[in-house]
Amino acid sequence: EKASADITRQRGMGDLASARLNGAAGSVSVIRETLLGFNGTARNSLAQGQENDLDLLTLNASDAMSQVTAALGRRQGTRHLFSGTQTVGVPLSPPADIAAGVNALIAGSPDAATAIADIDAYINAPGGGFETDIYQGSVEDGPRLHVSDTKSFDPLPKGDDPLFRKILQGLSLVASSGNATTRDDQIALIEEGLGLLDTAVEGVLAMESRLGSAQQSLERTDSVLQTEASLIAAAQDKLLGRDVFDAAAELQSLEGQLEASYTVTGRLGSLSLANFLR
Repeated sequence: EKASADITRQRGMGDLASARLNGAAGSVSVIRETLLGFNGTARNSLAQGQENDLDLLTLNASDAMSQVTAALGRRQGTRHLFSGTQTVGVPLSPPADIAAGVNALIAGSPDAATAIADIDAYINAPGGGFETDIYQGSVEDGPRLHVSDTKSFDPLPKGDDPLFRKILQGLSLVASSGNATTRDDQIALIEEGLGLLDTAVEGVLAMESRLGSAQQSLERTDSVLQTEASLIAAAQDKLLGRDVFDAAAELQSLEGQLEASYTVTGRLGSLSLANFLR
């Protein structure tokens, strides 16, 4: 009974881990699709070089950034998946807050090179604007995804993961490029942002692969636990009694025999000379 209870508990923990892992993997897939869709059209818009094309490009970058932050704000139940241990709140401030910080840096920079360096520090430097104003989750990693006392999986990535920072940095450079003082600076900002996004795609694919591997491993673990549960149930039946279906079938048969016996007994009890003569 203890072994059966332990497996039930472990399968429950596995179901919870699977739900969180599936949710995180789904968000990373959304981010991958968003980047591939944006990158595919961004280069064409930049090559066209017309003002309307660049304006559309910045709008598409803003939309992509909203999709990325929404994906990172995903919840499983009441738990935000990418917030580390600070699970009651979203991991990132709204995209408008990110855009406001980056816009101010571009507007206050004398050229594109300075703006690019300032934005890099804003996003990636320890104690920079991203950590103080944008990221709302915990500093420490979230809990490991436990299935048993000996089997667990790595914590889910947080919203301040270097890969996610790179994606937001690239998208914000493109989205805010219209604040540059010259057209050449605007194009330089866009090219820098697209370069970051090109390399980020590889990172997203790698993260998606790691999460997929963990999902498969979790499925195999659950399959093993399910087999063990069946073996333990069979052992319990052998130790504690007969198969419940066989017992039920025999009980039904005995019930029929007993009813027949009562019927015959009743008929015998009603025999008398008067009944016989009639």
